[in-house]
Amino acid sequence: MLETIGWIYLGGIVGFISAVVLIGILRAGKQEDLEMEIQDLRTQRTLLKEEIFRLTTPPSKRPPRKKRTKRPTQKRPN
Repeated sequence: MLETIGWIYLGGIVGFISAVVLIGILRAGKQEDLEMEIQDLRTQRTLLKEEIFRLTTPPSKRPPRKKRTKRPTQKRPN
C-alpha cells in the first residue's frame, strides 16, 4: 500500500515537471512572435508620428527671390 502511494507521488512530480517543461517550450515560440509584433507596432507608430508631424507643421517659407532685370541688348555690328 505504501509503495503504491509512493509511485503515485513520484508520477505526479514527474508529470508536473514534464508539463512545466512542455508548456515552456510551447510558449517560447509564441513569446517570440509577440515580441516581433511589438517591434513592428513600435516602428509603425514612429512612422505615423513622423507623418503626422510633417502634415501638421506649416511649410517653411522660402526667402523672396530677387527679380532679374533684363540686361539691355547690345546691337551687333553687321
